[in-house]
Amino acid sequence: MLVEYGPELSFEDILTRFWAEHTPGIAMRQYRSAVFYHDEDQRVAAETMQQELVDAGKKWCRHTAIEPASDFWQAEEYHQKYLAKMLSMNSMLYGR
Repeated sequence: MLVEYGPELSFEDILTRFWAEHTPGIAMRQYRSAVFYHDEDQRVAAETMQQELVDAGKKWCRHTAIEPASDFWQAEEYHQKYLAKMLSMNSMLYGR
């Protein structure tokens, strides 16, 4: 997922939200969890926050890769709005 943000947010703000909301799919080998950085400050911020969370007992955080950003490739259409599609499908199948 590509996240674009303006000057009212910092990279650290985005990281804080990411780590609070995200649980890597450790058993799901098809997808991987990663934070991509654009400069040394972002790399340090991501690694520092990850280590702080691991030290605080959130061991699952160590399964998220921290790597330099490269070209971004848009996913195929069937991957777009995945959660909305799954919720809609569950509603149709189970009436919820």
